[in-house]
Amino acid sequence: VNWSKEMTRVFCPSCGNEFNLDAKRSKFGDFIFCRECDSRLEVVWLDPIELDFAFDEEVLYEDFDIP
Repeated sequence: VNWSKEMTRVFCPSCGNEFNLDAKRSKFGDFIFCRECDSRLEVVWLDPIELDFAFDEEVLYEDFDIP
């Protein structure tokens, strides 16, 4: 197994925790939970893999008075 090509180091944008993510299995839009702070993250870029906070659209719409 060639770890350098299959596993990628990523960082949690909330707490800065660094962890490995399988680059071959990761897809745009995948959801991941940080093991340190339990933040819900989403894969927003693939090359290199980048994570950002995942937003639940239902929760966002509840904050506004949208008919």
